[in-house]
Amino acid sequence: MTAEELMKTAELAVLLRKTPAAISMMRHRGKGPRGFRAGREVLYPVAEVEAWLAAKVANDPLAQRATSS
Repeated sequence: MTAEELMKTAELAVLLRKTPAAISMMRHRGKGPRGFRAGREVLYPVAEVEAWLAAKVANDPLAQRATSS
């Protein structure tokens, strides 16, 4: 896995339009994508983030209505 295949918490926060603290809380509650600790940083594999986002869209009834028209 290369550095380009990983996202830091701050990068994920920008992508999701959340604060880094909100991302940390999501991770703490088990509601966010899977990540792992590397020293003081939490890193998220890009593939894991993409899969998590796809699952969120697939399970969102509003997203289903928008795509079925």
